[in-house]
Amino acid sequence: MADMWRAGWHTHRLQFFDFRKYAVTRDYPYLDGTSKLSPYISLGILSIRDLFNYAVEFSEEFVRQLAWREFYYYLKNKYPWMRNMEIKSRMRNIRWENDEYLINAFKEGKTGYPIVDAGIRQLKSERWMHNRVRLIVANFLVKDLHVDWRIGEDFFKKNLIDYDETLNVGNWQWSASVGVDPLPLRVFNPMRQAEKYDPLCEYIKKYIPELRDLDHKELHDPLKYRLKGYYEPIVNHYERIKKFKEMIS
Repeated sequence: MADMWRAGWHTHRLQFFDFRKYAVTRDYPYLDGTSKLSPYISLGILSIRDLFNYAVEFSEEFVRQLAWREFYYYLKNKYPWMRNMEIKSRMRNIRWENDEYLINAFKEGKTGYPIVDAGIRQLKSERWMHNRVRLIVANFLVKDLHVDWRIGEDFFKKNLIDYDETLNVGNWQWSASVGVDPLPLRVFNPMRQAEKYDPLCEYIKKYIPELRDLDHKELHDPLKYRLKGYYEPIVNHYERIKKFKEMIS
């Protein structure tokens, strides 16, 4: 993966990435279904205008994602304080637990939830993480572990090769349900997300090879199967979501 970030790789990617399949493949982390051009965009190597002019011929969904990027820039201009403050005023006084044990387990990829841990391993080894997995990981940190979204934002800041403050803050606020989102509370069940977007656990087994001999049904539901030789789940998803709802009520 590191070889992908070499100079000039983006021109090759623009030519050979199939934007026409993006709408179908973009959510599946085991596929090469996203452009992976974000590092070149964030560093100013690739122009958004040039990318738009190229992609608009092939993928309406890809262009929609570019529009989200511009929308976050609009929000940052309108609300410059959103770097450190929630856009939703009613979500500004949450009493985050910020348990150090849980935070460290998260950062070390030892949560006991394979899809989350695989995402952290990908981030640390490649300095990049698939977008669907970013959403799963962020949702887990905030709503399962009850950790302040700003801590997650800072963790991504220190590790992502494509870090962009405006987009990172906007996405973390969205994941935490404290920013712009038509849903009052968006909850990602990491087990159902893994089942839907990594059905055979190809992504999980790529980044956690010690689990390669386990059945995908076991890896999808670590609460039920208690994976042999692997970390115990550090929290119970269902119990923690219930408590999170109480925290914000």
